[in-house]
Amino acid sequence: MLVSSLPEVPGHTYELRGLVFQDYGFSVNVGGPPEGALNELVQAIVQQAQRFGANAIIDVKVVTGDRILAVTGTAVRLIRNP
Repeated sequence: MLVSSLPEVPGHTYELRGLVFQDYGFSVNVGGPPEGALNELVQAIVQQAQRFGANAIIDVKVVTGDRILAVTGTAVRLIRNP
């Protein structure tokens, strides 16, 4: 599955399938999220997108805050332009 921070994929149009989101709460006192947390979040949104019948996630954003790490994106079905 293609995962991209770009809002579009050159040479393709797409059908919107849904929004995907996953967060990872952590304690600032512990020093932040554990190593590998971002990879876990990306894998979680890939699984969500697959349930929507998507073959790509575009416009992926990583959101950080005082006590949160989150990943969000748009699940789409890419269509190759002729």
